[in-house]
Amino acid sequence: MRPVEPTILITGAGSGLGRGLAVAWAKRGHLLLADRSAAGLQESETVVMAAGGTCRRIVLDVTDAAEIARLVGKSDERIDVLVNN
Repeated sequence: MRPVEPTILITGAGSGLGRGLAVAWAKRGHLLLADRSAAGLQESETVVMAAGGTCRRIVLDVTDAAEIARLVGKSDERIDVLVNN
């Protein structure tokens, strides 16, 4: 039986440090990339996939409590690791 890979949520993943963290974690699990910038997330997804990782993009403003509640309440994926950037 193959071990289940962890699901890793990285906020601020659309650029800078968040994108760098996404690349660093790319092969360590399935990434949930969150950011306010859809365009930035698209670029980060391309970089993660090129590094051999898997991910899903989530356009999200972490300063909006309702958006966070919606993410946590609707998520059909468990979150094993949170990188709150």
